[in-house]
Amino acid sequence: MRKFIPLEGANKMTQPFGSAGRWNPQVRGFVTKADDTAGVPGRPLNRGSNSVPGVNDAMALDYQDSPFSGGYAVIDFDATVEIAGAARVPKSASFYDGGNDRYIPDDEPTLASMIVPFKEKPNAYPYTGNGFLASRDGTLRPEFHLQPDNPNGSNAFDLPAGAVISKYDANGNLLERRRLTRGIDNDGEAFDEWVVIP
Repeated sequence: MRKFIPLEGANKMTQPFGSAGRWNPQVRGFVTKADDTAGVPGRPLNRGSNSVPGVNDAMALDYQDSPFSGGYAVIDFDATVEIAGAARVPKSASFYDGGNDRYIPDDEPTLASMIVPFKEKPNAYPYTGNGFLASRDGTLRPEFHLQPDNPNGSNAFDLPAGAVISKYDANGNLLERRRLTRGIDNDGEAFDEWVVIP
């Protein structure tokens, strides 16, 4: 599976274990299958002078108040049983019957607060209500929204060991790649670390 996050968030996630302000290696909100977004990582955020569609054309990450501006990161990970079981196709009722009440996922994080309800902005772009990204490059890409089975449970899922995060600047240049490792320290405490991939 694949998750696009702002570069600043990726930098917080890959800080050394125990660092103040470090984000836990977790995934939440909207995700795609890696195969459905093949060829998108490594593109510039915006369409270049060569007319190659940018990440924003493919993923619609240039929505109002978007934290995607100075770069982006892509997390590729295997779906655990928990993650696969939580993946839902985000569809509105109007997708089925022409009504106007919509299922609006309410836990997609922003960089500022990590949890800004989509319910505050009904029908908020880039959410389409039809299970596909609001792509503008002519390619249909399915999206999934991670929803816990327990509505009172956490909306974040631990990334499995082996997940890879790739960081790109706004021009699509690869800055670094890291692989998530997990283990137990000498005191028997669990830890995780993002190891640089040469």
